[in-house]
Amino acid sequence: MENLSYLQCEFCNEIFYNPDDLDNYEVQLEKALEKERKNENLLTAKEIKSIRKNNLTQLQLELLLKIGPKMLPNGKHINQINPVR
Repeated sequence: MENLSYLQCEFCNEIFYNPDDLDNYEVQLEKALEKERKNENLLTAKEIKSIRKNNLTQLQLELLLKIGPKMLPNGKHINQINPVR
């Protein structure tokens, strides 16, 4: 992550980011996650949303991707889904 100010605990090395940088952190984190998804040949959040625009139900999308229930989160927060190859 770039341009984020933080403090690091000298005992446990945990990093604490400046709350003022939270928006910037979230944007950079999402970009890093999208890059990793592409590198791992996983569907990106954009790709999943694009598929869902075809008015598929949750169940229809799970069947299309050949994944079981509960592997695809309901709602806006989509992390990683490994497509069947």
